[in-house]
This record gives sequence, C-alpha cells and structure tokens, in this order.
Amino acid sequence: MSISSPLSPKGFEKLTEDVPKEVSSLTENLQHLIMGRIAHAKTSLRSRKIVIYVCAADSQDCTVEKGALHNMVYPTLRQYCRSRGYELHIVDLHWKTLLEKQQDHEFPELCIGELTRQIEVAYVIPVLFLNNSLGTQLLPITIESSDFKMTLESANNQTAQGLLRKWQVYMLDSDAQPPCYRLRPIGCHIPGFNESSLEDREKAFEEWAHEVDKMLAVLIKVFSVELRDSYLTTVVEQVSISSMEIHQLLTDVRWFQEVHNTVFMSQEMAKRCIWMNRVYTPTPKTPENPSPGEEEAIRRLNALQKDLRDQLTEKHIVRIQVKYSENGLNLDIPEHQDYISTVTTHLEKQLHNTIDSIIEEHTSKCMIRPSYGIEASLFEELNQQTYFCQKASQCSMNRERTIEEIHSIAVHCPTKLPESFLVLRFIGISAQSNTLEQLLSSIMNQCSILVYGHQSFCAHSMDEYKRVLPNILTANSLQRPLVIILDGLDQVREYSSTITEWIPTKLPDNVKLIVSVAEGTQMHSDLKSHLTEKCYISMPLLGQAEAQNILMSSAIQYNHSINSKIQDCVLKSVQLCTVPLYSKVLAWQTSWWVDKELEIKPKGKLPDQLHFMLEELESIIGAAQVQHALALISCSKHGVTDSEMLDLLAFDENFHSRTTYGTEELPWAPACLAWPRLVKHLAPFLNWSLTGGVLGVQWKDDMLKKAVHSRYSKFKDWAHQTLFDYYNGKWCQDKPSDLQARIVTQENNLGKCYNRRKLDELPYHYHYLKQNLESSTYLSDVTWIYDKLYGSSVFQILEDINMLSVVTNPFVKTLKEYLENNASVLNYDGRQFYAHLYNFLKSKERGESEDELFELCKNPPVLTLIPLKIEEVTKELVKTDFSIPCWFRAMEEFWYAAMKHRSLFRCTLLAVYTPKRKISACEVTKNGQHVILTLQGYQTIFTLQLRGPGVEECLLAETYGDEENNGKSWQLTDEV
Repeated sequence: MSISSPLSPKGFEKLTEDVPKEVSSLTENLQHLIMGRIAHAKTSLRSRKIVIYVCAADSQDCTVEKGALHNMVYPTLRQYCRSRGYELHIVDLHWKTLLEKQQDHEFPELCIGELTRQIEVAYVIPVLFLNNSLGTQLLPITIESSDFKMTLESANNQTAQGLLRKWQVYMLDSDAQPPCYRLRPIGCHIPGFNESSLEDREKAFEEWAHEVDKMLAVLIKVFSVELRDSYLTTVVEQVSISSMEIHQLLTDVRWFQEVHNTVFMSQEMAKRCIWMNRVYTPTPKTPENPSPGEEEAIRRLNALQKDLRDQLTEKHIVRIQVKYSENGLNLDIPEHQDYISTVTTHLEKQLHNTIDSIIEEHTSKCMIRPSYGIEASLFEELNQQTYFCQKASQCSMNRERTIEEIHSIAVHCPTKLPESFLVLRFIGISAQSNTLEQLLSSIMNQCSILVYGHQSFCAHSMDEYKRVLPNILTANSLQRPLVIILDGLDQVREYSSTITEWIPTKLPDNVKLIVSVAEGTQMHSDLKSHLTEKCYISMPLLGQAEAQNILMSSAIQYNHSINSKIQDCVLKSVQLCTVPLYSKVLAWQTSWWVDKELEIKPKGKLPDQLHFMLEELESIIGAAQVQHALALISCSKHGVTDSEMLDLLAFDENFHSRTTYGTEELPWAPACLAWPRLVKHLAPFLNWSLTGGVLGVQWKDDMLKKAVHSRYSKFKDWAHQTLFDYYNGKWCQDKPSDLQARIVTQENNLGKCYNRRKLDELPYHYHYLKQNLESSTYLSDVTWIYDKLYGSSVFQILEDINMLSVVTNPFVKTLKEYLENNASVLNYDGRQFYAHLYNFLKSKERGESEDELFELCKNPPVLTLIPLKIEEVTKELVKTDFSIPCWFRAMEEFWYAAMKHRSLFRCTLLAVYTPKRKISACEVTKNGQHVILTLQGYQTIFTLQLRGPGVEECLLAETYGDEENNGKSWQLTDEV
C-alpha cells in the first residue's frame, strides 16, 4: 500500500525542544530526515553522476567528430571521473537509425524523455554539433482543429488539399483539450513499414520521406511566420520547453527541441554547454534559387545560431576552420586529420574543466556529510526513502477504510502529547533496505539518535537486534510517540534473514509498529504464528470502481488522450482482475497501442498481462535485445548503471550493426539507442537505487521482477557470467579497437577512491556461478577484505557470508564473529580493521589460520595504530633503551578506555598529509590533564582522533624539532 505524503505537522518547529542537542543542532533538512517528516518540497536524489548529452543536428554530418568524442575523449575523462568516485555517462541517440528515418515523433520524444530523466538525477553537459544544417524535418505531431481547417482552406489547389487528406495522415482527436488533429503512426498509411524485411522497410521509408517533403512544402506555404514558429519548430529548438508543453507543441525537426531544453531553458546547463561549430573554407555555395523549404531551414538555422551566440559565453563556442571537401571529412587528408586532432583537444579541455567545476559544486553544495557523529550513510538512506515515498504518493489511492483502521492503531495517545516521530522504510529500494540485518541497523541508529543523540553500537546480528530493540523502543516511548512503518517486509533479498522473532509481542506505550507483507508468503505465516490475531488488518481487494479509477487516472497520466475504443476495452478487462498492478500495466500498454496501432489484448489476469507486455516489448525493440538486457538487470546485486549497461551491451553482438550510419568504427552504436528505448518503455516499473553515490536500475515491483525472472530464466547463467567477467576485468585483457570506448579497467583502487561496484558485485556473481564462495579469495584474502571494508562497507562483507547456507570454514567463522561485533566501528572507518582485529584475536583462542592473521596484525601492511600494553613493548626496548616516554602509558590508557567504552567513546584514525617528514603531536585535554601523543611517519601520518564524554578539545600541530607551527583546534563535540 502506498501512503500519501502527509501534511506538515503544525508546530513542527517545537519538535526540537526535547530532543538531544546533536539532533537540534542539525540543519533543517537533516532534522526532517531524522524525525521522519516528509517535506512538501521535492526531495532531490542528485547522485555523483555526470552525463555528456550529445545533440547532433545532422548525424551524417558529424559522425567523425562524434567518433573522436567516443573513442578518444570519453575513455580518458571517464577514468578520471571514476578515480574521483563519479560516474561519467554519454547519451548519444543520433546515429541515423531506422527510428530516425521514420520522421515521426517517436524519436524526438525519446530524446526529450531521456534528457529529462538524466537532468533529474545527474549533472548534464550538453555538447552541440551544429554546423550548417538542422537535419531531418518532421511533420507537426498535432495541429489545433481551427488551424488545420484553416490550412485546408488556404491550400490554393485541390492537389494540396488532397495531399493533406491522403491516407488520413492526421486524425481528429476530440478528446484532447483543445481538440486537435494528431499525426497517425506511419504504419497506418505506409503498409511496407510493418514488414519484417529490411529491404521492404527501406522502400517504405523512402516513400514516406517523399510524402513528408511534399506535405511540409504545403504547410510552409500556407502557414504564417507565427504558425511556422509554433508548429514547425524542431527538437533542437524546443529542448527548453517543459514536458507538458512538448506534448502540445507541434514540431518538425526534432533536433531544435534538444538545444532549447539543454541551453535556453536552464542557465545551469547553459554555463556547461559546448557548441562545436565546423567552418569550411572556402564556404560552400548556397543554392541560387532555394526552395521555400530550404529558405525556411536557413531562416531557422540563422535564428538558432544567433540565440546560441547570445546565450553561451565565448569560451563555450568552439569554431574550427577546416578545408572544404565535397565528400565531407576524410581522415586520409592531412588537413582533416589536424582538424580532428584540434576538435579532440578542445573537447577534452572543455569537458575536463566542466567536470572539475561540477565535482567542486557537488562537494560543496550537494554532498551529504557526517554531522555530530551521525554517519552520512544514514542520511543518504533516509533521503532515498523520502524520495521514493514522494514518488509513490503521486500514484497512490487512499483506501479510506484501511487507513482508518491503521489510524486507530497508530494514533492511540492523548492529544496533549507532542507529535510523533516517524520511522518509514520501503523494503528493497536501496542497499540498506535489502536485508533485515541492514534494515534493523538503520532503524536502530535512527531511534538511538532520536533519544540519545548518537548511533547504536550494538553487534550486527539478529540475536543482538532482538535483544536491544525493545530497550531502544522503550527509551523512545518515554520521550514522545514513535510510529514505525515497514512496507513490503517479505521483499528482502535472498541473502537476508527472514526470521520474525525480532518483532516484540508487546510494544511500549506510545510506540506503534506497522508491517506489511504479502499473503501466502512464508513471512506472513511466521507472523501469524508469532503474533495474535488482533494485530492483523487484512487489505481488502480493490472493487471494480476503484480498479477502474486507477486504470483511467494512470491512462491519462501516460497518454495525451485515450480514445473511446481503447477505453471501453480496458475498462471491461478490470472486471476480471482488480489488482492495482494489473490496472497500471494495462494503462501503460494503452500508450503503446495508441502510438503503434497495436492490437488491443487485455488478458484479464496479471501474470498473463505481464508476459504479454514483455512479448510486445520484444516485438518493438527486438527479442534478443530485450532478453539480454532484462536478464542483466535481474541478475545484478545492486542494479546496473547507465554507463555499465552500455559497456555490457557493446560487447553483445545482438546490439551490433554495420548498417547504421557512422558505425564503421563504432559497431556497438545501436546499443546507445536500444538502452534508452528500453528504459522508456519500462519507465513506470523501474527503480533507480542509489548505492555508493551512483544509480543502478532495479525492478520497482516484486511481481514484475518474478515475471521477468520466469520468462528469461534460461539467460540467467549467461547474465551472471557476463557480469562476473565484466567486473573481474576480463574484457580489459584484449582490447578490440572498435570497442575501446567501452572498455574500463577494474582495479580495486581507482585512485582517490575504491571501485565499489566491483567490490559489491563480484562475490555475488561468483557465488552463483561457482558455489564455493567460502574458500574463495573474497572470504579468505585479507587484502580483498580490507579493500572492501574501506571501499564499500562491513555490511556488504557480512552479506557475502550470509549467502552461504552453512559456514564451516574456521577462518570465515572467526571473520563473521569479528565483523558482527565491530560492525559500527568498521562501518565508520574500515581502516581500523587491523587495530580492532588485533585486540579481538589477542583475547581469543586461535587456530593456525588465526595465528597467521594475528601475526599480520602485529605488523600490518598499512599504517595503523595498534593497541599494545606497555609491558609488551618494554620487553624488547628495555635492553637497549631505558628512556620510555611518559606519554606511552597515557596513550595506552586512552586507547583501552576507548576500546572498553565503544558506545560512549569513539575512536578512529585521521590521516594528516604533510609535505615533509614531520612529527605530529596531538594534545588531548581530559579533566584538566594534558596527554601528549607523539607519532612519527612519512608522507602520511595517522594520529588518534578521540570523541566522547570528557574530551573537550584536540590540538593538532605540525612540529619540526622543538618549533611548533600551523596549529589548528577542533571542538570534538562538533563535526570534525
């Protein structure tokens, strides 16, 4: 059940009066997240994603420049972005494909839709290739009824009138507001368009293009300048227009829309836009007697170029001269080679500078940071949950009876009590909500912060959460009412625990827990046996009226309008099946039927309708393409990013073509178009999950996910093997020249950050393929484990272990115990791995493998503070050095105090970079006593950072000999 976004509670500003100081000191936005307030303002899910969006007026005219961008510029910039923790994706839909040749509006709508999708979550850099052509012209998609009648009356001969009426190219849409004539699908009047033969389709395209030219000539002649500007604009011109206006405007050349939406609409994108303008010398001659169509194209081109010069700064307009050749650019000509070299240099420089400014902007304005001891990962999870809730509320229907029942349970306290805090989780929409263990960890942390001001430090195990959760809930109940809502608890992943005993049979006063599960699942049965009957509210099935309302509201959302024939057909179908997903799938398919004149086939059953939707999708995009792409999505752990999907599809010959224009060097170019088309056709059913700052695509609905798994089960092995080879770097070993643009290295450490995608995904696919994860590198190699702790999280390693049905390896058992007991500290900073492992193994009975690990901890491969007792050190030093510093014992006492009271006393390692070998002194004031900790190292010096009760101030000063300089003071109660 989706829950509508609640209104802002009255007096919310008073909620900070009785919360811990750490919470009241947070920014307003972070307070809203911690307290569970769903704000009216739209939540942003801006990720560490940068998109180069290619706008090409004429894909045939700039294929050489685009090839240089893909093959030479993009790989270098992508590697740079990955080293900084950012994804760099390139969107280029202009390849003179059959979709473009249709000269209808399916292609421009795809361009605008893809651009809109990327703008919502990424930083978009438009790259415009605009020279002396606007490209293929299109007929208007709609013409208002009054203007269409005027056009017919203005046509000065019967031939022109007959041409506009021929084949009923335009059909009256009386359901639209205002009524209009809408361009019908090409297949309605060009029979050969629907043929399977490529030769027959090419002939149909030629016939259609000839008719389009004649009809455009009529429209240009009878339209006034104002009507031409309204109806005969292009995709390039209209990119600045809102999505609602795009459907209402009548466009002819799809490219103009892209320019407007990327440049003229957004100042943010205008300051990033790069206009590549090739200038031939000498200038090609213009026709002496241009046709009306050519004159109109020249007029629009000049107007667009003037607007671009007005909007863009000089440094973003790159005009490069090149010797004219009648056959276009030829890399066998030295002057043309120099031109491409200059283009490459300019593009790389401009894009590199823009990327640097984006990274700086994101770091300073958008990046969620730790605050007052609260980790950034919790804020990111709460932000993603809020974002999903707002999206879900837009397409939900309130079931009044059910909501009243839940309201009577949740709101069960005197009105004099303050407003409740809300803890809301939708299961399976993020890495932190995929398992019960991670779900309870984030809930425990949120509840602990609300009552104590700091996160929970209990062990990361179901037994520990079962023990500690009642205490946390009791403490919250004494402060103010608390409502916890967990939606879809049965949709945890296969490597999650599924026990329900952690749910208390009796809750403290003022605490309410609402859990939704699907009937017939194992978790539903377990809950029924665990809790009493009065704890249950059964969700009644939708009535026919409710199902029809969902169907029609969704159909209107997905379509410009829906004709009575389709409406009557689908409304009758929901009488057989009232499941909400069935109504939404049926409504979504109506948009396909309207655009493609496909046969209307409501199935009456949800599984049948889901499979029929996938079958239709295969007929539109291609069976092999759909099978492989959807199998890759379904078999990934955290989804697949846009750039990764293009890599994967580029190595799949099903996405190769030598007939697409400009693919001599880029045979994988069709994948650039196929993937956005697939995303467009499945848009309502896809969820983009943020993990480690990047977005991966996953299924939004569990029933559709199961339908895809069932239909494409025979591709499961292929998908896992493909993903394993990709993340393991197999494709980097042999680099085909025509695939160099889509090859990425897969080291664990990419530079300034780790390769989290590899660290998270590789063990998951290895387990499926090999079934011997327990003895693999991923659970036995300490270097891999350290990299994953530092580059991903401790919870991801525990999920790898939990994929094993039984743990028999002594080393893995020890590793699991250690990680569970130290999860909170290691999640805060994975570099503490050896320090805490040393202390853990020291007090534990060790076997052979543990002894080897213990010896490694004594002399770790990375700079680490190891807790040692003074006696252990003096055994070796006393024979040669009798001047043991007095601070050594104090350091020992401080360390063990931190270790003993982890829940109150945080310790971690802080890296201090110094240009020379220097001594770093840390002065800690505790109860009026000064303790000096002195360490000496090389380029990187690790010092102890202490946080907790009694620690007031830490002074870090770089010293050389006895001279002190550059001191900096931090208040440890604030963010460090």
